[in-house]
Amino acid sequence: MALLHYQNIEPNIHRPDMLINMTVHGLRDFYTYLDHTEKYLKSDVAVLRLAWKPGSSEKGCWIELIEDRPDEPETTFQAFLDDSARSVYQAETLKPEAQSWTFSQNEQISILDRDLETNQLLLEKQPDKPMLLLKPNTYPLQKQLEAIRRLQDTPLPEHRPLLKLMESTTHVEWPNLPNDWQVRDDWKLLTESSRPGTDKQRYFVQIALNTPDFAFLEGPPGSGKTTAICELILQLIAQDKRILLCASTHVAVDNVIERLMDSQHREQVIPIRIGDKSILSDSVKPYQFEEFCRTEKKRLMNFLSQQNPPTQAQRHLLQAIQNPNGTLTNLILESANVVCGTTIGILQHPQIKDRNMANPLFDMLIIDEASKTQFQEFIVPALLAKRWILIGDPRQLSPYVDDEAMAENVKVCLPEPVSREICLDVFQAKHYPNSGAVLIATDEQTKYQQQAKAHKVLFANAQSDPLSLATASIVADTPTNLATCEAALPLDITTLRGNTENLHLLKRRVAAWQPAEDKNWANEVAWRQARLYEQRQSQGNQGERLQTQINDLLPVVENHERVQWKIEQVRRIALPSVLESLQNGFERRKGQKTGTALSDGLAENALKQRHILLEYQHRMHPEISQFSRTYIYQGAALQNPPDMTKLRHWEYDRYAHRAVWLDVWPKKGEQGNRNSQEVKVIQKEIQAFHQWAKQNPHPENKVWTVAILSFYRAQEKLLRKACRELTGQHRAYRNFYLGGNKQKHDVHLEVCTVDRFQGHEADLVFLSFVKNHPTVFLGSPNRLNVAVTRARYQLVLVGNHKRLSNNRYTELQALVDTVPITNTWS
Repeated sequence: MALLHYQNIEPNIHRPDMLINMTVHGLRDFYTYLDHTEKYLKSDVAVLRLAWKPGSSEKGCWIELIEDRPDEPETTFQAFLDDSARSVYQAETLKPEAQSWTFSQNEQISILDRDLETNQLLLEKQPDKPMLLLKPNTYPLQKQLEAIRRLQDTPLPEHRPLLKLMESTTHVEWPNLPNDWQVRDDWKLLTESSRPGTDKQRYFVQIALNTPDFAFLEGPPGSGKTTAICELILQLIAQDKRILLCASTHVAVDNVIERLMDSQHREQVIPIRIGDKSILSDSVKPYQFEEFCRTEKKRLMNFLSQQNPPTQAQRHLLQAIQNPNGTLTNLILESANVVCGTTIGILQHPQIKDRNMANPLFDMLIIDEASKTQFQEFIVPALLAKRWILIGDPRQLSPYVDDEAMAENVKVCLPEPVSREICLDVFQAKHYPNSGAVLIATDEQTKYQQQAKAHKVLFANAQSDPLSLATASIVADTPTNLATCEAALPLDITTLRGNTENLHLLKRRVAAWQPAEDKNWANEVAWRQARLYEQRQSQGNQGERLQTQINDLLPVVENHERVQWKIEQVRRIALPSVLESLQNGFERRKGQKTGTALSDGLAENALKQRHILLEYQHRMHPEISQFSRTYIYQGAALQNPPDMTKLRHWEYDRYAHRAVWLDVWPKKGEQGNRNSQEVKVIQKEIQAFHQWAKQNPHPENKVWTVAILSFYRAQEKLLRKACRELTGQHRAYRNFYLGGNKQKHDVHLEVCTVDRFQGHEADLVFLSFVKNHPTVFLGSPNRLNVAVTRARYQLVLVGNHKRLSNNRYTELQALVDTVPITNTWS
């Protein structure tokens, strides 16, 4: 049956059986990764939990989600608040991991609404138990697996370019784009030809309108990517085309709709936003599908009821609207020329959800922030369109990766639990010698000895001489043999493995130590792979250090190369974005003789015809853009228009430069990812700015905006607490208002993590570094780029200037060296 579909893809196709084989083979690794991830999410360990407290609203059963454990990942809250979460389960306490979770229907509570601003859920009833559980959502994975199977088994003729991505680069042919385009004079938004960068935006729109398959737009922060998207959409609407607009985040989708509907061409656009109304921005909510249908029905009913007497056509229309069979709904769906949603959320579109994919519904798919979208995520909406436009910036944040899901896939690479423990124990002994010795009661001492010897780690067994035994980092032998030398074992043993029941003296001694952090081999490999990928564009040597650590985690005896290339296979699937994959490739798998567009990137000539880089930025004062322009884009982008200094002129003279460091030393003894001294400094700086803002209106007749960012969620909580004290708005979560309320105020404050603030901007930005030393997380060039390019008028870096200096992290060191220190706050 599959062969018939492939034969029908194009006339006289050569060797459809070979094309089937290449497609199945090319998508196999993606399918395997998703399959492992789905199995993990269906396991007990993937269940998420949070505590709760009564919400701020007196109407309905609103509850606020709070941490059940310290430093709960932000992704846990996002999962509870996601519009795909339909219910939670209440529970007293967590069951031991050895037991299976049971989700009783009696404990299930439906989610009626959600408020991302305050981390609140509206439930059908108030829980009577202290904890809420979220059953892992496997729906996105199921849809990704389904999309892969569909492309493998039943592709449509319109999907031919997608299949080319899996074909060998030695014979795949990408058509040339026409170069005799007629000079346009009907630009809708890109009307200022003299504005720096407009020519590149226009050129991209021409490419996108003329490509038979793909087009790529790459641009740094503030370079006008959203404007170019809107121009493209308006031009397509003028050609009577239907557009599917998607992104991995709701914010990216809403930004485009807001810009479209704020233009003078809004009458041409009939947008439908698919997604839960509660998670959309206020200006986009009227276009949310159900809300749009209700509004249109009410409008038509009011109009028709006023016709006296109504015509026959009006009576028929009134009957159709009142008919419950969805006539009006279908009419709206057919009329919408721009359908918008996240890459997975878009599947809730009624015509997409209930149809059998006879042919793609849309003429073009536009993926915004494609640099945050994985290939397996992209393929879901890609099957719904005939052409594909990818827009983003590979030098900003990469796709979000679930560390646990990636670790589960890494675990499969070394399936034997004992082998994983051996690798981890020897690695810990080599790289963290102060963490204490490990004792293993096992019959596998030979493998331990070989792994330890290869890494020059001190190993001993019961037969070793007393000095070697007392100073060993790894001690392994049978339980019986270890019992004979218990008193001579190392005094710093902190970890026990195997059957140690008879080692009573040792167990009491180990119990006196502070419990060591619970680590496992797969997680140690996975997070290093993720951090290594974040360093891919760094000019420093941190990547070499991480790669060395990953190599030291691999077994030296059994299947070393096989384990290594399997882990590389996981990395190639989990980490790259579809934008980077098609530009640069994600490397060939072991034994792959010829490349494909996915492994090697599109052919150079094909990519050159389809790719545009926007070079100018229109957001920041030139002093703010200087760091990223020099050290992230190496001068190739983030150029400043000649009038940028004038456009960002203001009279606030508290700082000598537009990008400055406030050198803050942390409070002694402060633990975790928090820094109260930095919070105090930022709080004082905000008060000073508010006093000035009250007397100095915004030059664009707007309200002054201030973003308070941190790399860490724990610090975000401290900053939120400070803003509550400043404003007296004790229920606010992310948005605060100085000198008034939401309707009227002097300054709008926004508290957020750096990772969640991508796509946003503010007039003044405070960035709290928190740490008293550089870390690989802070040293990520992409993360630093996002952090320092949000400000329009002023950027203030708050942190321990001297202690954050470290040549290992080249870009972080450059930031320390190039941004001047000010002591205004002291």
